[in-house]
Amino acid sequence: MSENKHRLGVSETNLVVRHLKLAPQNLGQVGDAIKEIDNIYGLDGVSFDEKTQVFVAADRKLTQ
Repeated sequence: MSENKHRLGVSETNLVVRHLKLAPQNLGQVGDAIKEIDNIYGLDGVSFDEKTQVFVAADRKLTQ
């Protein structure tokens, strides 16, 4: 049986990392945004760096 390192819909082959910059006025809702982003299908994980105000999300690359 294979051991999955990633969430459903994500494979190592198609993994990409995205950096999303927040607008300063939205900082009060970071926790809610993390929860919402983290529930997206195909997303492996999300984190937020308070110093740079950037979300880092790892997800599957969409292919045609």
